[in-house]
Amino acid sequence: MFEFLHKKDDKGESIADKVQNTIENFQKALNIKPDEKKADADKSVVTAAPVATITGAKYDIKPLDIILFNGKDPVADFIRWMEYKYVEVNKNDLPTAFWTHAGLIVDKTVLPLPELEDGKLYVYESIFSGTIAGYTYSKVLPVDHAEAVKNGNHAGPQIRDLIGIVDEANSDIGVCPLMEQERARLFSDLPALQEKMLKFHKEFFSFGYPFNVLPALGAASEKLQNFYDGFTKTLFKDDDPDARDRRTVFCSEMAAELYKALGVNGFVNATPRDFTPVEVEVSPAFTHACYWVKYDNKNYLESNLRTIAVAEIKHELPKELRVV
Repeated sequence: MFEFLHKKDDKGESIADKVQNTIENFQKALNIKPDEKKADADKSVVTAAPVATITGAKYDIKPLDIILFNGKDPVADFIRWMEYKYVEVNKNDLPTAFWTHAGLIVDKTVLPLPELEDGKLYVYESIFSGTIAGYTYSKVLPVDHAEAVKNGNHAGPQIRDLIGIVDEANSDIGVCPLMEQERARLFSDLPALQEKMLKFHKEFFSFGYPFNVLPALGAASEKLQNFYDGFTKTLFKDDDPDARDRRTVFCSEMAAELYKALGVNGFVNATPRDFTPVEVEVSPAFTHACYWVKYDNKNYLESNLRTIAVAEIKHELPKELRVV
């Protein structure tokens, strides 16, 4: 599925080569050895985060829940490595997995776009979909970008069919429910919620995806963010280090931007670009339960395509966590 990452350009380099070079440059700049362990890691913490459910439980996926992906491609490996290295987690609130991608569940109730079908669930995310240079990243194209059908691809914020994504994905996928008090507050004035969602969709419609991986890495730590700001200022000769990527948005950054626009607890006073997929899950906006939609290529969605048959899976977390 990710063969295009290894296709050589006219200089003999592939995307995977460039990612590896970026890793090595970061390691040199920050004096990191490739296999260096975190000296301050608390290895006494349990290294498995069980799904907080009971046997036989069910969960109906709802609009505004967060959906998280634990990818298995080289770029996902890179993001996960940076999260291992720099993201601090609370030992009393461990993430279910070190996620590498994040999106929101939406439907026509909360986002009344004409392209959305009644009763159908979608994923609103910033990602790349379609085919490039003869290689298909995903066959599931967005429903809200007509040019994607013509061009065969789209990069940036987009709305895609949930079931198509789940069926196709070679990733472990989890859904974390939004706190019911937050959901009740938002749905207490549905017209206002819809207006905010439509405004956000319009504002971010033309944004792209940051193929330069540095903005995503900056979310992992302030040290990396400062490094990235200095890098872009030097490289692009601009007084505003964000100028180069002003019209792009990373996946978890977009999720945080949307929750912030909706006034959701844990995001209101936060800086969206500081969020990694892991930090989205452990936000106080969610119930501290994460239900596996797909794990090890097994799909846990029932026939109605929105109810999860909850599975008790203990996904192993790395022993060398940064815990506080």
